[in-house]
Amino acid sequence: MSDQFWSEYEPSSTLHRLVNGDEKEEFARSGEPFDIVSVRAFEHPEYGDRWYLDLRLGSGEEATMPFGRGQVYTRDELLQAMQDYLAGHTGQTVGARLVQQGRSYLIQPADAKTARKAG
Repeated sequence: MSDQFWSEYEPSSTLHRLVNGDEKEEFARSGEPFDIVSVRAFEHPEYGDRWYLDLRLGSGEEATMPFGRGQVYTRDELLQAMQDYLAGHTGQTVGARLVQQGRSYLIQPADAKTARKAG
């Protein structure tokens, strides 16, 4: 058995610790802001299309927050525009916070004066 593959393999992107559903709920409840470093779209015929948001949390930790694509039109539109923006503005981040509206999690500016609560 050889480990040569693993010593030479370099992934095309880094997938940090995934933010789970309980953590999303806590982000929405607390209103804790975070920086979005990059937005990636992933198409998978079996498991469904996903968005992956690479984040820098207030603690400095890096994490990845997944969202379904094609489930919430306004979120898809926002994340597509954000992906385009970040691709054209290397080194910049987007400050954001998570809010819950009904069963959906939405992204608002980090300095939003009013955070919407679950409906």
